Amino acid sequence: MKELEPEKKKFVDKLYREQYTSLLDYAKIFLDESSAEEAVQDVFRDACVKIDSIMASENPIGWLVNALKFSIGKIKRKKEQYARTIVLMPVYLDSDDNVETSIEDIPDTNPPDEDVDFLYSDLSVHKEFQLMKQYAVEDKSIKEIADEQGISINACKQKLYRCRLKLKKLWDKQNEKT
Repeated sequence: MKELEPEKKKFVDKLYREQYTSLLDYAKIFLDESSAEEAVQDVFRDACVKIDSIMASENPIGWLVNALKFSIGKIKRKKEQYARTIVLMPVYLDSDDNVETSIEDIPDTNPPDEDVDFLYSDLSVHKEFQLMKQYAVEDKSIKEIADEQGISINACKQKLYRCRLKLKKLWDKQNEKT
């Protein structure tokens, strides 16, 4: 990452000094201390990358809080993914059982996390799924999605909300069949 201009660096430094503790306290509600610190650091790293956006924002603190909520969700999803992986791993038998198993012997039964189109192939044909994928998987901000679609941020939020509702109905309908 390139060095910030002095004015931008001063802006981020001020935000960091003033908001770090409160953001960390908020993150600790949802995460352990180490993960909470990681989430807050991610927020300030993103703030440096998107410094023009945050400086132009009418509410930079709100920007930080929204970024923190997203970062917390991302960390929680990753931890849940790891937990599922651990649960799916077979228990190694003691050497008394005369069974030798190595990690290479364990088949990978999970598709890659990034391949959500494969995981949700029945839903992936819907435009709502593709929009939610941009937001939840590709880490695009609401502003980025709104800009791409040529709509306002509020219209994009409403569209995402409606997509969630439609996908939930489709998901529930699909699960009734199985």
